[in-house]
Amino acid sequence: MIKQIKREHDPDILFIEPSEMVVTSEMRQVIAMAKRDIALDAGPLITLIDGPNFDALWNERRQLITGQITDADVIAVSRADRISNSDVKAIHAGLSPNGQNLCSISTQEDSGIKPIWDAISGAMPELSLSEEITG
Repeated sequence: MIKQIKREHDPDILFIEPSEMVVTSEMRQVIAMAKRDIALDAGPLITLIDGPNFDALWNERRQLITGQITDADVIAVSRADRISNSDVKAIHAGLSPNGQNLCSISTQEDSGIKPIWDAISGAMPELSLSEEITG
C-alpha cells in the first residue's frame, strides 16, 4: 500500500509512527501546529491494533490504546488471520465504544485493505483503488 500511495500520489510526507506510544489526538495537535507554519494537507490517521496480542495489550495499556483509537479515522485489527473470527468480533466489540470505522486486515490473505484505502483515497481523491490493492 505504501508503494501504491507513493506511486499514485507522491506525498511530501508519509508519517508512520511505530512506537505505539503516541495518542492520536496529540498527533492531530501537532499537525494543526504545523499547518500554522506551512501549507500542509493531512490525510487520515489510521491506528493498527495487533490482533494476536490484543488481550495482553488491552490489559496492560488500555488507557493508551483508548487514546490511540478515540480520534482515529480508521481502526484496523492487524494480523486478523492469526486469530479466530470470534476473537476478531470480540476485539471489535471492545473497541467500538471508543472508536469508529473498524476493520480487520490480513496481509497473508490480502484482505481488509479496502476500508483503509477508502479513507486514504477519500482524503486524496486523485487516488484510485487498483487491482494490486484488492488482490
